[in-house]
Amino acid sequence: MCTFLPAEASANRYLATPPSLIRVKLGGNVVFVWKFGFGVGQRNLFDEFQWGETDQSQHISNKYITVLNDTLGYKNPQVPRSIRDRLSLVFSNIGTTEMNVAFQIQNVNKGDISRTYGSKVLVWGDDYNYGPISLIGVPIITIRTNAVSAVKGDQVNLYCDADGYPEPYVAWVKGGIVLQNTTTSKTLHIANIATSQAGIYTCTATNIAGSVSHSIDVTVST
Repeated sequence: MCTFLPAEASANRYLATPPSLIRVKLGGNVVFVWKFGFGVGQRNLFDEFQWGETDQSQHISNKYITVLNDTLGYKNPQVPRSIRDRLSLVFSNIGTTEMNVAFQIQNVNKGDISRTYGSKVLVWGDDYNYGPISLIGVPIITIRTNAVSAVKGDQVNLYCDADGYPEPYVAWVKGGIVLQNTTTSKTLHIANIATSQAGIYTCTATNIAGSVSHSIDVTVST
């Protein structure tokens, strides 16, 4: 997904850019897509397209991949291998009036989400910067209880471990009543369970990127 920008055809300019905030899943992949237009007579003056980590402005502080006139992507060997091995150039093509380019981070982790990203196009010594682009990690449920069969008087633990960035709150609900809502304990403990406590328990992990839910059927026999 990218955002299309209006511009005058006579000037070098970004025609489409990634959103300024991208929702991602931890462990998933994220793709950054740009379209850059060349002004009249500017294509032959193109030097390079840089993608990488930015400071809190739009300026690249740690270059990841550079695309040159040959349309190949060159990784910066100074980038730590733990990051570099997960970077790739998805595609690049350079025409007479515009270029299209996309980069990818694989297996996104919290360190990736804590950074901001951007681009810089160099045309005859002039810089065209875009950024910062931020990532936000949608909640995912990583460990869950699927169903529980208990006997009256048992101690029951229901598990619903969740991850995301920022750290999600996990709320436990039964019959419309919130039983627990916290970031510190994602396990619901039921001591000395009664038959009246049988039913559907739903855990919902929520942060500013969204929410995800999982329901557990608890049966209690006498």
